[in-house]
Amino acid sequence: MFINLLTIFILINGSIQLIDSIAIDTVHKVVDVPCRDTIALDCIAMKSAGFCSSPYVAIHDCPVTCGHC
Repeated sequence: MFINLLTIFILINGSIQLIDSIAIDTVHKVVDVPCRDTIALDCIAMKSAGFCSSPYVAIHDCPVTCGHC
């Protein structure tokens, strides 16, 4: 039972990250938000949520690393 719940959580979390990355990419294209600011804010949000990882940052089409995220 616990493993099933954990699997569901991982699937939902992965979907949320994917949707979030698509949404941010869309914002970049539509509003042309400065990439560095968006990545920094997104990185802080991910870090505070406990999901900060370099693969997440790499999803975005921006040549910006997240430092010590």
